[in-house]
Amino acid sequence: MQATRCTLDYLPHFREFSPVEGCLDNLKDWPSIFTDEVVGHFMIKAGFSHTVPHVLRICGMATQKFVADITESAKQYNIVRNNLDPTNPLEKFTMTLDDLKPALADYDERLGKAAAKPEFYV
Repeated sequence: MQATRCTLDYLPHFREFSPVEGCLDNLKDWPSIFTDEVVGHFMIKAGFSHTVPHVLRICGMATQKFVADITESAKQYNIVRNNLDPTNPLEKFTMTLDDLKPALADYDERLGKAAAKPEFYV
């Protein structure tokens, strides 16, 4: 039986660099709230033995997006709960744990339970 040679002529021609490389290059210039050192610390604490700089940056950006989504969701709960006008620039938002708990529960029920007040404070 003779082996046939597989050619990749049918594949479309790719750019000089892949989109992933371009994305990783753009991440170097993007400011992150969570520094690579902080993300690396928590990744090592979670069990990762090696921390590649690109992986640190991607995890930091994902964490930043998660925190921003939770914050925006908690703000919306605050607006609804207090009947606030979000278009009024003079309106002040004071978010409490009562706003954060349902926002976290939207993402995962366990997160909402973790944000509950301990019974001895109630």
